[in-house]
Amino acid sequence: MKELDLPRVDPIKADIKGAATRMIRGGTETIRKYHPRMVISTEEAPEDPAAIHQAVMSVDSSYQFRAGPCLLSSPNEVRNDTVFFQ
Repeated sequence: MKELDLPRVDPIKADIKGAATRMIRGGTETIRKYHPRMVISTEEAPEDPAAIHQAVMSVDSSYQFRAGPCLLSSPNEVRNDTVFFQ
């Protein structure tokens, strides 16, 4: 926000391959101030939906969490494709 001099943030869409919890920590001030809706990709193994959920709740516990569609990423692993926060 500061670098681009944005007046506010409404949605955040993140597909950042294992860096979602770092994005949440780095965006703590923005998330608290603007409470943007967020959709975060969790389709690949570096992302952990539970850790992402915990990170968001530690910043703003008023978020509502919803899991997106699931996919079979290997014969024994079902993963969320995305998680939503509003």
